[in-house]
Amino acid sequence: MTTPVSTRLYFYPPGGALAADVSVSVLPHVLRLRGVRHHSFRHMAFSTSQGAAVDAAGFTASYSQPSLLFTASYSQGAAVDAAGCSSVSFLSTSVSNSGGAGSCIAISGDSNTIRDSTVSGCAGAGVSVDGGDTETLRGSNSSVVGNYISNFSRLVRTYAPGVHFDGVGLHVGNNSVRHAPHSCMTGGGSNHVFEHNRLEHCVYECIDAGAFYVGRSWAQRGNVVRFNVFHTVRPTERLAQRSCSQNALYLDDQMSGYDVYGNTIVNATQGVLLGGGRRNRLHNNTFVACDVDVAFDARGLSWQRASCQKNCSASMGTSTTSCFANALRAVHYTRPPYAAAFPELASIYQEHPCVPVGNVIEDNRYCHAGSKGGGLFLDRSEAQVRQWYSSVSNNREAC
Repeated sequence: MTTPVSTRLYFYPPGGALAADVSVSVLPHVLRLRGVRHHSFRHMAFSTSQGAAVDAAGFTASYSQPSLLFTASYSQGAAVDAAGCSSVSFLSTSVSNSGGAGSCIAISGDSNTIRDSTVSGCAGAGVSVDGGDTETLRGSNSSVVGNYISNFSRLVRTYAPGVHFDGVGLHVGNNSVRHAPHSCMTGGGSNHVFEHNRLEHCVYECIDAGAFYVGRSWAQRGNVVRFNVFHTVRPTERLAQRSCSQNALYLDDQMSGYDVYGNTIVNATQGVLLGGGRRNRLHNNTFVACDVDVAFDARGLSWQRASCQKNCSASMGTSTTSCFANALRAVHYTRPPYAAAFPELASIYQEHPCVPVGNVIEDNRYCHAGSKGGGLFLDRSEAQVRQWYSSVSNNREAC
């Protein structure tokens, strides 16, 4: 607490006595980088900041001598804040107890790497990474690989994931992301690959959310989610338990162009929610003990119809009633590179706009032993799916 005269802060330890040392953050960041190139930070520990522990921006490929067991702490911002950087690497580092309203590690630019590191105790998100060029589809070649990210979102309880991603051409692989009151991974962009990650105990405090969540774009395409494990996506908070909308993978509000295969989803309220999007492929996945394996709707034909009109209003913004044409026009979707990379875009308004066309749900396996209510693979009939110019085939029980 503080007194109005002195603004002095008093700390009363639980139980009346200190059982351990007390640390107070005093800096906005521990490490802040701008325009750095060719640096590598290894075997370092960043802790106790009020914003991103590491903030790195505008950097390109820089190398520093490895530092062993170096500890930097007591900042008030991101412990690591790096923007516009290139070829900057954080290898076998530890970042904890930082973040403020942002991330423990925030890095943007190209060819950057966060690998084999531990991130925990963040006030907001764990890792935030973006790069590449959305207009030209130039990939960033940045990666988040082999990290252990847990117990983030301690103060900012929603939309502060373990990994936040944006841009073009990111690789997010072999990470363990655990214990999230809301999403474990969320973001946007095109041509990303998410593979061999384990997302566990996500969305335990919220409704209408996903362990992996994306939404509201027809322009973001070419993303792949493969060979991941989603385990225990269920609410433990009492109010959240009143809703069934906790999803392992959530393609919200007509999100389109995702290829989802080879994943294992265990013990989720819902496995995958296809929220009215187009040309998503859901194949060769395994669902175990989920209440509903696949939920599929056509919201573009009902309450979200305004968003998918070619003449929708630019003033609709980015809410659930956003105008998808805004993002398409911003990337000149009828011309290369988008028309070449994603040829379905050029004629999107001539091909049943607002109908969830071209989705494929096939060759998936499911087991409902342990599912609440007996379990359900798909909440729509095959006839209804065909009416939406999508397909469902060869999905079978395998217990």
